[in-house]
Amino acid sequence: MHVSRLDRMAAWTGTVPHRPSQADKRWLAMLPQHSRRGRCGARFPTAMVLSVLLLAGAGQSVAQERPSPSDSPTTQQSESTQPEAAITKLPTVLVSDTAIHPKLAEGDGIQLDQPTPTGSRLGVTIREVPGSVNVVTSRTMQQRGQSTTLRALENAVGVATGNCFGIVCFSMRGFADVLSLPFLVNGNRYPGLAVPPRSTFTYDSVEVVKGASSLLHGLGSVIGAMNFVTKKATGANEHVIEAAYGHWNTRRIGLGAGGKIGDNLAYRLDGHYAAADNGSYGFVDRTRYEDFHISGEMAWDITSRFRASVSLDAFRDRGEGYFGTPLVNGRIDKRIIRNNYNVDDDRIVKDVLWTRVNLAWELLNGLTLRNESYVNLEKREWKNAEAYAYNATTGLVDRGDFLRIDHDNHLYGNRLDALIVRPIGPLDNTMVVGAELSFNRHQRDNNSPFGGADSVDFLNPTPGFFSTPDPVSAQRRTKVGAVGLYIEDLLKLTDSVKLAAGYRRDISRVKSFDLRNSNNDFTQTYHGNSWRLGLLYDLLPTVTLYGQWSGAAEPPSQITTLTVANKNFNLTKSRQWEVGIKGSFFDNRTQVTLAFFDLSRRNMLTRDTSDPNTVQQIGKQSSQGMELALALRPTRQWSIDANVALIDAQFDRFADSAGGVSISRKGNRPQDVPEVLANAWIMYRPLEPLRIGVGAHFVGARWADRANTVNMEEYVTVDAVLAYTYSSGEVSIHGRNLNDTLYANRSYNNGSQVLLGESRAWEVIWRMNF
Repeated sequence: MHVSRLDRMAAWTGTVPHRPSQADKRWLAMLPQHSRRGRCGARFPTAMVLSVLLLAGAGQSVAQERPSPSDSPTTQQSESTQPEAAITKLPTVLVSDTAIHPKLAEGDGIQLDQPTPTGSRLGVTIREVPGSVNVVTSRTMQQRGQSTTLRALENAVGVATGNCFGIVCFSMRGFADVLSLPFLVNGNRYPGLAVPPRSTFTYDSVEVVKGASSLLHGLGSVIGAMNFVTKKATGANEHVIEAAYGHWNTRRIGLGAGGKIGDNLAYRLDGHYAAADNGSYGFVDRTRYEDFHISGEMAWDITSRFRASVSLDAFRDRGEGYFGTPLVNGRIDKRIIRNNYNVDDDRIVKDVLWTRVNLAWELLNGLTLRNESYVNLEKREWKNAEAYAYNATTGLVDRGDFLRIDHDNHLYGNRLDALIVRPIGPLDNTMVVGAELSFNRHQRDNNSPFGGADSVDFLNPTPGFFSTPDPVSAQRRTKVGAVGLYIEDLLKLTDSVKLAAGYRRDISRVKSFDLRNSNNDFTQTYHGNSWRLGLLYDLLPTVTLYGQWSGAAEPPSQITTLTVANKNFNLTKSRQWEVGIKGSFFDNRTQVTLAFFDLSRRNMLTRDTSDPNTVQQIGKQSSQGMELALALRPTRQWSIDANVALIDAQFDRFADSAGGVSISRKGNRPQDVPEVLANAWIMYRPLEPLRIGVGAHFVGARWADRANTVNMEEYVTVDAVLAYTYSSGEVSIHGRNLNDTLYANRSYNNGSQVLLGESRAWEVIWRMNF
């Protein structure tokens, strides 16, 4: 079925799943590109869709009603025509009693017909993107008890997650380099490596786009990107409270409110607090944390064609550091799995503020200007002893890398584009043309060269205090001015064939100042080209075949911390081809996606095979694989979601320096990259108020070092949920890793230590709408 631009815009707002009036469509078309669908995203049963459509067509009014906490319908799309009338008020949210029948709303599926701001700026649905995009909705996270971003990302196809040096690390499609896998916040690139594994309460969804993504998100998105989308001011009337208590003395409370003030002003405000005795960046001793997150937005329909919104997100995170458990002969010693070898006065702190102003102006039918201005202010601190190695001679653990690092980051940006929905001759066409400007000022102070070393007992370590002979001082200030020009287009060649194309030109000028020695100041300019060419063929109205060829680029190291040693290297480039199928079957009760990909990254930094002291930019890494996702709704009581990824990754040209000798790693598998990943969740409602769910998460074996000598074994964790839904809320009990598997989810320090995952744990969650 053809989905018009206005219907796609409607899906972004989270408005009523009925066919909007001609007047409603005008303001829907003005929404900024990153606006999202409804807060729960559940699929309407077919009978309910028909009944609501009939009511809307007859012009009858349906009273508002708050949805239950876990069973709310999602926006449905329908065919539309050009808008004719204008209105000056937000749309009414229509919900009927039977629309939230829990047996019909179980599970979210693969979201093929939801718009994706992460995969395209055209407002098209996931089905219309010639590539892989996964959406993890807030409703999915709530039902499965996935209260942190680290747990939520495990839902995505082919994504392996883990903690590392105070951030969420992950591997995808054969790559685990944190520099190549950027995070986005509401579609804006996160400046640096500081996203904590914290609460999902304030997020409407987490979106994962696979493959080369610099076309949409600028330099550095060579493998993919992850977008954290906060809840938006849609005008929907909702007030929610969530409280939880669990293992590790975990305490969480969240408050959310949304609605309208008058006819033209909508608001949304969410706040969350979490704290625990363990779980900051691992679940060993001395890993306390405390986390605050506030998110809010005000949206104003100034006229029927002009909309403005202002939003704010503030984070404060305090956590004790955990940098891994030292291995003994390449294996985990079960006697020390609760030991933390960090110092006692360790510190990982992040204070983050995002503000955004969005404007949307429909100049003409089929022409909308969108502008987003954003500011990001951050302070980050690390004070830890990060390197640990078991000393077989002394029987002690030798500690090193006493790092004290401060970051002060200021990011200012503006993105302006034009969305043009006009035919080219007889062919329907949607195009976006835009430009993005940003300025990033980053200063880092540290105690380089990070001296300090000591030893602690292997079984009963006395943590001691941070001690280094190197004082903390201002090290380097970097200023990055960036310009990005982009164009994206979707041309409908026939009723069943679409051509997708896009191009982006990035120019980044880096000015770096050594605050200790001005002789090391430098200026460097990078020019990068990103592109995507794709073809989509509707084999059936609900089944689409697609293929794409794309390219992306990134600096040789993180651009804000670029050093003199790396300043003269060129951009690293990636290329990907992907073919696949996306389909819905049996009245949308079954959804399937299947993708095959081949991804390579060239111009990597590597050691000269004849001189280990020389670094060359000739390295290459590649991967090939398959990703399959399936969502089944066999009956009204049952829902099944499963996915699997098979990955074959290797270094094609890469060398290490070991003992002063250059050693080729050609043919080795990169660190932290599994060959197999799989997930499955089954939900069952034996009775109307009860919900029972079981999930399994499998991660294949990975190497912890580039030499492929230290193996991290495959593992399976089993989760479960038992929930009782009542008139205005839900109480649920969640169990994690019920089989109590001991496993490592990430390596560190080239295989001398690994970060251990969570053991068996539980949590009780109470949620109420009022």
